[in-house]
Amino acid sequence: MQILGKNEFFGEMSAIDGLPRSADVRCRTPGEIAELKQTDFERLLANEPQLTLRLLKLFTARLRQTNQRLEDFSTTTPTNSRYSAAYKVSESLKP
Repeated sequence: MQILGKNEFFGEMSAIDGLPRSADVRCRTPGEIAELKQTDFERLLANEPQLTLRLLKLFTARLRQTNQRLEDFSTTTPTNSRYSAAYKVSESLKP
């Protein structure tokens, strides 16, 4: 589970590789969502290298987080791994 905040985005994996999305999204509070067609997204990446770099950094951070979660789950007992995951989610919600 990932908690996104203001000015964060989702759906970029599908926009890049054209495959079906890998996750569902639910809003906890009212907000606005913008849709960008894949061709427009690709053009934006080609014309805005800083955006492309930001995406690469995001992918790297998410991959590191996933790797850490896999390590946590593989090295703890079932009870501890559930606690660890719940704790990390609660920590991510703190202001």
